[in-house]
Amino acid sequence: MRPVVLAAMFLVPASLGNAAVLVSNLAGATRDTTALTSSLWATQAFNTDAVSHSLTSIQAVLGNATGGHGVTAQLRLGSPSGTLLTTFSTPSLAGPLSAETLTPLSAVTLAPSTEYWLVIGVTRADTLGWSYEEGNGQVGPGTIGGYGYSTDLGATWGAFGSDNPYKIQVNVGTSAAPEPSTWLMMLAGFGGLGLAVRRTRRQ
Repeated sequence: MRPVVLAAMFLVPASLGNAAVLVSNLAGATRDTTALTSSLWATQAFNTDAVSHSLTSIQAVLGNATGGHGVTAQLRLGSPSGTLLTTFSTPSLAGPLSAETLTPLSAVTLAPSTEYWLVIGVTRADTLGWSYEEGNGQVGPGTIGGYGYSTDLGATWGAFGSDNPYKIQVNVGTSAAPEPSTWLMMLAGFGGLGLAVRRTRRQ
């Protein structure tokens, strides 16, 4: 292998661009399921860790939808009625309750140490089930926060709590900032690339 190619390999951080789970409680036992309607929406908060992440998707335990596809799923900043960051595309959700993937319709970068709210509701005379956890088990560097309800299509929110949160998993891209070991590998790559170029010029 030529020195230039070998050195260039060290310039590509292996950890960048990989998917990761920011926080999840999908593995926890299910306590019950809320029947969402046009007069009852629900929301679940989560908090990021100390670095920024690109949001790739959010999974939620949803299903038993009736009446067509009048489902809305939104991500809001700071509170359930905070700044709307994106809406999500959703599958039909007519099947049994399962971990369904909600895909953001626009790019979202999650800021460090920040609270976000996933809002799910229906806009017609439909129903949709959203399951919630038994207890407060969760994994990942982020945390799952409080939940709440709205009876006016998300205009106002109340009845916040933190026990037995709705079941979600926040999937993100790994942080764009390389770890110290990655920086060292990149510096070694630059040094090796410089030596290889000098050696090539002498020849």
